[in-house]
Amino acid sequence: VQKLAKGFGMQTFAYDPFLSDSKIAEAGSTPVHFVAELFKHQYVSLHVPLTAQTKESINKALLMAMPRGAALINTARAEVIHEDDMLEVLKARPDFCYLCDVAPKKAKE
Repeated sequence: VQKLAKGFGMQTFAYDPFLSDSKIAEAGSTPVHFVAELFKHQYVSLHVPLTAQTKESINKALLMAMPRGAALINTARAEVIHEDDMLEVLKARPDFCYLCDVAPKKAKE
């Protein structure tokens, strides 16, 4: 994903609690130290496993912090998204785009 983004001239940022800043920088991204820092950007692409810490960790506060016209791309597990919060954000922000490879359980709402 990072290489594709760079091909479009995008800056890339990454958060990984298991990688050092230098490893993230070596891979071509700017390291951030808090998940919330990622949600200040126009596009966020999620690639996280489902764990007790990540389940429903992407919530309304993070999503509403994204800029106007933002897009969240979720290729991680659907369960990392707090689905009720996502529905609220989509209703409140017609400019917000959510892309995922698995339909949310409440997709019909």
